[in-house]
Amino acid sequence: MENKMIFGNKYTKIEFLIQDQEIFIKSILFEGKEFVYYEKGIKHSNVFLVGEIYPRKIFNRYTIGGEELKVLGYMQENFENRDELTIEEHNDIIYVKTTYILYKNSAVLQCKKEVKNMSSKEIVLECVSPLTLKGIMLDNTNAEIKEQMDKELDPTAVVSETKRTQKQTFPWLWKCHNTWCSEGRFERFDLNTEGMLGIEKTMRCGRIIVAGNGTQTTNRYLPMGIFEKPEYGFLMFEILPVGSWSYEIAAGLGEDTNEWTLAVMGKTLNDNGWYKALKSDEVYETETVRVVGASDLDGIIEHSFAIRRNEKRKIEVEPCQNVIHNMFMQNVYASPSETIDEKYIPYVSELGADYYVVDAGWFDDMNTKAIGIWDESPISYPSGFQKTIDKVRAKGMKFGLWLELQGTGVFCSKEVLPEYCYFHIHGKRQVCNGRYHLNYAVKDVRDWADGIVKKVVDRYKPDYIKIDHNHTQLGTECNEGSFAEGLALHSRSYYEWFKNIQDKYPNIMFESCSSGG
Repeated sequence: MENKMIFGNKYTKIEFLIQDQEIFIKSILFEGKEFVYYEKGIKHSNVFLVGEIYPRKIFNRYTIGGEELKVLGYMQENFENRDELTIEEHNDIIYVKTTYILYKNSAVLQCKKEVKNMSSKEIVLECVSPLTLKGIMLDNTNAEIKEQMDKELDPTAVVSETKRTQKQTFPWLWKCHNTWCSEGRFERFDLNTEGMLGIEKTMRCGRIIVAGNGTQTTNRYLPMGIFEKPEYGFLMFEILPVGSWSYEIAAGLGEDTNEWTLAVMGKTLNDNGWYKALKSDEVYETETVRVVGASDLDGIIEHSFAIRRNEKRKIEVEPCQNVIHNMFMQNVYASPSETIDEKYIPYVSELGADYYVVDAGWFDDMNTKAIGIWDESPISYPSGFQKTIDKVRAKGMKFGLWLELQGTGVFCSKEVLPEYCYFHIHGKRQVCNGRYHLNYAVKDVRDWADGIVKKVVDRYKPDYIKIDHNHTQLGTECNEGSFAEGLALHSRSYYEWFKNIQDKYPNIMFESCSSGG
């Protein structure tokens, strides 16, 4: 017996099929237009365990296969600014809870999963895909489909007979290259030339993977992508990563050779070296992913930023209308000094800057390889920062400083923290960009960072602190799983530390750096 369920609002509708106690995603509409449709439905939850046999999974792909799950139930709740749908599935080994969110002011669909080990033995996860979609941007007739979906939500609606003609042609894929001092460079690719080529009526083995590994989640690509089809529109998906991340686009198999599938995954064994050991009754939570469709890029941006404004932390310092002049990017890079500041402060003030930020200034000959103590350089700043601070404020500007508290320099003048506070691989500290990386999953590290911020605030009373990050480490050893899981544990702890610092000093503007502030 087949049942269907629709979760939607005026912007977005997602239709599910329930067959033989299994649940599938059939279609997703944004603003009345169908951006995802697969007649048979795509499997709702793709969960893969290390060591298990999945007959439909070939090569290293995660778009098909995984644990067979039965639906337990679902529940919808309505809140002031959003609607939530939770779907529960299970088998003898695992329980999976999926949470979908639709916001009242945006067409964005948000999703994440939780996996609980229901067995008496330890299991090891190698992939939990928060969202897998098939039949993206088909060449369909959409008007009749919209009417049919509206009928499901409003029984009084007048509906014409639904007719469907469909074929599949590949859209373009927009990937976003992102490197230090060269961010946000979108480039459009043809899916066939990227690796989706195959021979009709045979198994197509094409697979495209875009991934980011290590402590800088945006070091190579932004964790997102956009599909574009002329005369159809744009479909954007994004991952809110905790450490490493990846997404996969794979061609169809067997009778579905003209289809292809997108898995917005987060971390995986094959693409990020990630696995997570779960003891009995232990729970793992995936990354949050988002997807939105619109007729043009302006629509994508409008809906995406509506969500960001919903979730923005409310702070006493409002940066939106302020001009921040950072000496690193604008003038001197890593060589500021008291003399240079004295020369530039009047010009920066005349240009109308609200903030004057001294970036670096904590080191000399050894450059950033010596950071870790966070006292200003007596060579560059013989009077300390105070002389510069006084001149900045005399010109009516606010004063800012740079900190990079994720690591210590290999030539730091003293051992800052014990050995167990650092990232390790096989018992050895990793070195990147002349620095060792600190593990914020260790409380002593968070306490040390609290102390550095307090020292800087007490001594200089800055109005702005830029928290930077200029070194990439793969991860660290941990008892819970792989290096990538060690990285995830660190990342979650670091995010919590950063939020706590903002709460502790509400009058200071803290900025997470993107090449200069």
